[in-house]
Amino acid sequence: MLKGCQKEMYVLETRESPLFERAYLILRPQKTASLPSDMVVEANRIIGHKNVLQPPSKRATGRFSTFCWGFLCGALGAVIIMLPLLLF
Repeated sequence: MLKGCQKEMYVLETRESPLFERAYLILRPQKTASLPSDMVVEANRIIGHKNVLQPPSKRATGRFSTFCWGFLCGALGAVIIMLPLLLF
C-alpha cells in the first residue's frame, strides 16, 4: 500500500522474461541506494528468492465448507424453532 506522496518508485521493464513484463519497486523512505547497480542487484535477489511467489493456498475450499456447515446449522436451528409453531 502506498501512503503519502513522497515515495520513490522505479519501474523495471524487461523483454527477456517469459513471466514478467515489468516490476514496480518502491524504495523505503529511510533507505537510498548509492548506485543504480545496487538496486538492480537487490531486485534480482528479491526476484530469485523462492518464497516471493507462492502458489494459491487451498483455503478457498475450507472457507466454502465452513460456509456450508454454518448454513446447515442455521437452517436446522430455524426448523427446530419454527416446528412447534407449525404443529400447533
